[in-house]
Amino acid sequence: MIGTPYLVALLHGDGTGLEIAREARRVLGLVAEKTRAKFQVDEIPCGGQYFLDHGRDWPADAEERCRSADVMLLGAV
Repeated sequence: MIGTPYLVALLHGDGTGLEIAREARRVLGLVAEKTRAKFQVDEIPCGGQYFLDHGRDWPADAEERCRSADVMLLGAV
């Protein structure tokens, strides 16, 4: 799969999830730098604040976006 990026669904949540997601992105950057792996990150908003703002846990297309991803990273919700 060299040359083709891995699709990463990043669900950062809120609170400490934002910090966790930031560090996860940093780790992906280091892996990409040290190897030939490539990553395409799809940030999907979710969490308590998203629910308060939108009346739902995450965007309507989030489940399909997660299904399409090669890997999902969950911060904290």
